[in-house]
Amino acid sequence: MIRLEKIQCGYGPKIVLDGITLEIKKGEFVGIIGPNGSGKTTVLRAITRLIKPVRGKIFLDDRDIYSLNHQEIAQQIAVVSQNLPVITMTVKE
Repeated sequence: MIRLEKIQCGYGPKIVLDGITLEIKKGEFVGIIGPNGSGKTTVLRAITRLIKPVRGKIFLDDRDIYSLNHQEIAQQIAVVSQNLPVITMTVKE
């Protein structure tokens, strides 16, 4: 289960999400729809810890997502982006 409680987050001084509460239960399929700039990607970035909320809490199976290490999160959450960034690195790296 993923639960967001009164999330407020954004980029720099610009707040994109304010007071968002959401619960997604295990086994549910959820679509997030809305116009460009409405915060769809920001919600996903907050859930995956790419951005940290200014206020509010995010829980994964009733545990604060910031109390989990990267491996614990990776075992539960995966995101496939439409636009993959170009990363320049060697195989060894």
